[in-house]
Amino acid sequence: MSATEPQAGSPALATMLFEAMKRLGSSVLPFVVVILIWQFASLFFPRFLFPSLIDVFWRCLEIFSSGAMFADVLSTILRILAGLAGAFLIGGLLALLMVRSRAVDEFLAPVLGGVRHHLVSWR
Repeated sequence: MSATEPQAGSPALATMLFEAMKRLGSSVLPFVVVILIWQFASLFFPRFLFPSLIDVFWRCLEIFSSGAMFADVLSTILRILAGLAGAFLIGGLLALLMVRSRAVDEFLAPVLGGVRHHLVSWR
């Protein structure tokens, strides 16, 4: 086989590479278009509406390096976990009361409505 003769797998490899590049381009192109439109808009609108991408980059760098964002994210996560714990506790207590008392079950049944039809009856 000579060096100038094409190899058997070359067209398939070229097609695969072309398809991969095409998929990558169709995934990235919308982001590039939005970035270009944003940057163009930053030239004509006030900074509070469309700051330049350079300003956004430096502000993000400042936020991530200061540690202030970490405290805010941690605070938000703790609030979410506290809300979930409260919901589980109250929901568990109400379920226990409903199983133990027919009066409580009949009182809360209209509130639970459609949800109750999907649950398995314990009686």
